[in-house]
Amino acid sequence: MNLCTHTTFRSLALAGAMALAGSVFAAADTTYTISQLFGGASIGGTITTDGNSGTLSKSDIVSWDLIVTGQTGKTITLDSANSGLGITGNDLSASGTNLLFNFSGNDGGGIGSQLNGWGSSGYYYFCDATSNGACAAGESAVPTNVWDPTNSLWGYAESGEQVIGTTGGDAAAPEPSSLWLLGSGLFGFVGMVRRKIVLSV
Repeated sequence: MNLCTHTTFRSLALAGAMALAGSVFAAADTTYTISQLFGGASIGGTITTDGNSGTLSKSDIVSWDLIVTGQTGKTITLDSANSGLGITGNDLSASGTNLLFNFSGNDGGGIGSQLNGWGSSGYYYFCDATSNGACAAGESAVPTNVWDPTNSLWGYAESGEQVIGTTGGDAAAPEPSSLWLLGSGLFGFVGMVRRKIVLSV
């Protein structure tokens, strides 16, 4: 086998291994189970992100499917198909296991979802906010409208960074035994192909 063929083979094997490793380590979507209970109201369901950690913006949210429940059990479903989502400020963040909101943020931040588009009126929404703005500061669950105090609870006071959703683990991190198996398989494949080329020369 000449030097050119040998160098080309090594380059192709290295490129293939790097491409495969890149696909293993690429961030995967992460789904957080939302569980907020406050003053007899609740927000439940899921929010799926693009797998990024740290401060999140609207572009990091892939989808949502939430059930907003008022104090008397009245509910409304807000999902990617029927509602809008809004995020302002830098108060929503994620780790591999937790989705968090900092209610003590000082940037007027918030996250909310509303039927037929975010910020349209005082009807059919949920919101977490650091201060009064698009919605009341604190937690809000409004399955009807803000003028219906029997079914809706808005501006429930919260402070500090609170976990608003959890997941079983970081979906983007493969377990070490899988990586070991992948690596040994790649080395075995390269060795087998190299041996076959040497024997044929």
